[in-house]
Amino acid sequence: MNLKDKKYLLLDLDGVCYGKHNNYSLEKVFGQVSKRMTKFISERLNINMNDAKELQTNYFYKYNTSLNGLMIHHDIPPEEFLSYVHSIDLSFMKEDKIMRNELVQLDMEKFIFTNGSAEHAKNILTHLGVYDLFGRDKIFDIQDAGYVPKPEAKTFDLMVKKFGINPNETIYIEDIAKNLSIGHERGCTTVWLINDEHFGKMGSDKDPMAVVNNKGQVNGIDRLRVVDSSIFPTITNGNLNGPTIMAAEKISDVILGIQPLSSGNINVWISFFTFEFNSGNTGGKCRNRSNCNIIVLFFEFNCLGKFNRRKTFGFCSFFTST
Repeated sequence: MNLKDKKYLLLDLDGVCYGKHNNYSLEKVFGQVSKRMTKFISERLNINMNDAKELQTNYFYKYNTSLNGLMIHHDIPPEEFLSYVHSIDLSFMKEDKIMRNELVQLDMEKFIFTNGSAEHAKNILTHLGVYDLFGRDKIFDIQDAGYVPKPEAKTFDLMVKKFGINPNETIYIEDIAKNLSIGHERGCTTVWLINDEHFGKMGSDKDPMAVVNNKGQVNGIDRLRVVDSSIFPTITNGNLNGPTIMAAEKISDVILGIQPLSSGNINVWISFFTFEFNSGNTGGKCRNRSNCNIIVLFFEFNCLGKFNRRKTFGFCSFFTST
């Protein structure tokens, strides 16, 4: 990609202007918004919090924003909803001097394209110390879109018309992959920013925070799969190499149509080894493993120094054929 050919930088707000890259988790900000959405729905529709959360989630997935579903099915006034859910505490968020410096150095016009409100965008950008680089005229919010959210084509086209930009000269950065689809079709150079633990994960089709389904398919985009450690709903505590290989082999089987093995009781052989680095002695008891399909080895490393003694534990497992 030649940046000299690009004149415009188009940024999503939540998850792009802040996230793990500047140590502000999406959950810390949008988690507040989500909770206020649930409370608003519960009180406005007179339903319990669990039902409100389920409705919020279903509408998000079906209509791209919870607000869109609430407007369609419950005639909720959008201004009232947005004002309520975006009344959040951002006192923890400080000026991001590094991001500001990088934005200033980019010789490109910069714009915000968000499904949130302009007031919410102003609040976030002001706390980050970059609002003056945009201003209201360079923010396209859900009100500008007539409350029709991304990734609808008409919304993208309205944004292009308002800003007067050429998609072929635009870099478009998003944290939700499906929102990039229309930008790509229109000619933008699109960048999917995999941010915090939520929007990159694998999950069910009812989970609005999931990017891929259990087959590795990216929600909302045809013929694209992601298979790496970013899709894990929870990151493992050990080395990621083994789990990532396992996920890749599983998705490979799905693509090839290979059915998984049937469940069954498998014999497991377990052994514990101790390694003494100062003496070269290795100890451990082994049981007969002639009929075992899975071997699990536990290691204890005793590092004996002059003044201290440290122990490190680890394990590995592998399959055998019988």
